[in-house]
Amino acid sequence: MAINFTSPTRKKNSYLTFVGKAKNKNAKKPLMAIFMTFISLAAIIAVAVNLIISSLILPEELGAYSFTFAPPAVFEILEQNNIQPRLSGMEFNLTSGEVLFNAINNRIDDRSGVNSAIAALQGAVNLRLLQVGQPVIISYVDGISSDTLHSVIIPLRNSNRVTALRQPDGSFKVSETVNLTLTQPTLKQGVVRTSLYQAGLEVGIPANRLAQIFDIFAFSVDFQRDIFAGDELAVIYEELVDTRGNVVGTGNLLAVKLTTRGQPRQAYSFDGDFFDENGESIRRALLLTPVQGGRLTSSFGTRRNPISGFTEHHPALDFAAPMGTPIMSAGDGVVVHRGWDARGYGNYVVVRHNNSYETLYAHMSRFNNLAPVGARVAQGQTIGYIGSTGQSTGPHVHYEIRRNGVRLNPAVAVANMPSGRSLTAGERPVFIEHIHDLAAQLNP
Repeated sequence: MAINFTSPTRKKNSYLTFVGKAKNKNAKKPLMAIFMTFISLAAIIAVAVNLIISSLILPEELGAYSFTFAPPAVFEILEQNNIQPRLSGMEFNLTSGEVLFNAINNRIDDRSGVNSAIAALQGAVNLRLLQVGQPVIISYVDGISSDTLHSVIIPLRNSNRVTALRQPDGSFKVSETVNLTLTQPTLKQGVVRTSLYQAGLEVGIPANRLAQIFDIFAFSVDFQRDIFAGDELAVIYEELVDTRGNVVGTGNLLAVKLTTRGQPRQAYSFDGDFFDENGESIRRALLLTPVQGGRLTSSFGTRRNPISGFTEHHPALDFAAPMGTPIMSAGDGVVVHRGWDARGYGNYVVVRHNNSYETLYAHMSRFNNLAPVGARVAQGQTIGYIGSTGQSTGPHVHYEIRRNGVRLNPAVAVANMPSGRSLTAGERPVFIEHIHDLAAQLNP
């Protein structure tokens, strides 16, 4: 038996369907009366069996659900009036100021049923968080003087659904249906007009994947000075698609190609890390930029000191960023100093990376309590926050790299550092085969 879907506003009992004829209390032939009673009972039983064992097909909004019909008491009332029950459905959206109880109760006449369904749903869904526009799907049985709520379905944003379904004893049982998802690679390409980040957003690349791209190329690209209008970005990542073809999330980043001033840089995901097209790790021992989105304001070398006005050597890179922006450790290491320097650094941190390399980060507004002196920190871990303490004209981080106590130009030092993990002779053929199709898409 098909379920009839109605508009949100309906006329009571407009879907009652009569079968047979009304019982004739003045019938003179007992056999005929018995026969008609038998026929009526058979019809009602057939309807009940059909409703119980049939797969009731709802519109796509309901999906594939199995339904159990209304309690026996409903059948008894309908049987007494020779009325065939008809299951109807309705979809609507919550409006401003409308709670779920009122939204359903205003559309069907079954206050106790709605109360029971709401009570059951509260254990599975925070009904207070349902927002204006939230879709709700209900099914119900048209009664003689009132209706009987049959089910309430709340589609969730992740394409799952929570269902409250009436049981034979009149109670409601809640279940969550997880919509199966498939992963499919998707290619997105953009051209820089104002910024790399904006170029990615314009073509639909998710923000979390763009942040990952910044991290991948943080070893080799200054995103403030190396990115120009006309540069290109191509990204392949997984989309999570449900069985109806709706994109419900994003999966792993598979490959990325960043072309700056005609120079391509490629990165491919393989065995938990990223490698270039030749199988060399993208990762370096130290980051070039220890603050995400930082803008280079002063390079390594001779410059006019903005505080004293004298020309002097600047042994670091300065990256400006908003006050409070996290500052990351440029590499794995141990915090060996954290404190105040009244001569110029203000609040600063020193991290030792091995027997010869150290990095220094100055002018912090505050330190990260999870990275005290003696703590081991990982590359990319927050050690402090952008500030303007000490001799500073604005919020920024003063970033030094030292080797055996000698200050190096971070841009040169990072570029000349060996890559991270190297693929073994056995892994390289597997990697080349793995990236074959991805490389063909990035380099058509």
